[in-house]
Formats: sequence, structure tokens, C-alpha cells
Amino acid sequence: MKVNKFIKRYNWIFLILGVVLLCAYSYSYYNEYYPSLSSYLKDDVYEGRVAENCGKMGEKFEDGFELIYGKDKIFIKTDEEVKRPKWGFVCVLGEYSNGTVFMRRYHSADYNNIKYGISFIALIIFVFIFFREWEIKGLRFKERFKGRLRGRKNA
Repeated sequence: MKVNKFIKRYNWIFLILGVVLLCAYSYSYYNEYYPSLSSYLKDDVYEGRVAENCGKMGEKFEDGFELIYGKDKIFIKTDEEVKRPKWGFVCVLGEYSNGTVFMRRYHSADYNNIKYGISFIALIIFVFIFFREWEIKGLRFKERFKGRLRGRKNA
């Protein structure tokens, strides 16, 4: 059982080593990732590069629309009619050129942001039910109705 003691004693070293190796792997393959929208706006290195970006749809124009990602905005040029998503976002695959993305394909995710609202409501219900059954005593949880059924005494 010396191996188990060794692993238990030095598990934090293995964790740090794993994180460092993961960071090194990620850093070595960084250039193969799609650039972010911010990278498009900062550098001309991406001229002619095809990438996918997602964000909210801003204003619509005759020849395209504006894609908003955080504080960044970029013009998406297209010949297609792109519908505005309802409670969601648009993902655009296109080629970057002169501060504009020429769209090849797009995907509109309608009602995508509703799942966050539903999850929040479910979390509130879960916390309510959890704290009806349990209470915090010091640093531990303790049953509220220990040894008896809720609302009735055991016979």
C-alpha cells in the first residue's frame, strides 16, 4: 500500500503537472484554432482566413448585417436573407477581408437563451426543496426531521 500513500501525499503535484502539460499542449496548437472576433479586428494577419464566429445580430442592412460579440462589432456581408433569431444568437462561417466577413454559411439558434432562465428557476426550486429537508449547523448539513416523518410523530 506504499503506492496509495505516495499518491495521496503527492496528488497535488500530479494535479499541477497535469495543468501545466495541458497548458503547454494548448499553447503549442493555438494557431490551429479559429481566431476570435477581437483578433479579426486587431490584426490584419487573418486576411482571407475562414473562421466561425457567434454573437447577437445587430442592425440589418441591404447587403448584410452587424454581428455583436461583447463590445466588438463586425460587418457580415451576405447575399442571403438572414432571419433575426428570437432569444438566441447567430453563428457565421465566413472569410475575413478588410474589416468585413463575407458569409459562406450561417446558423440561427432561436430560443437558445431560454435554457438559462429555465435552469435558474430549476435552481431556485432545488435550493428551496434542499433546505426544507436539511439545515446548516456549523460546517455540516443536518437533517431537519431526524427520526420522524415530516408533520407526524413516529408511533
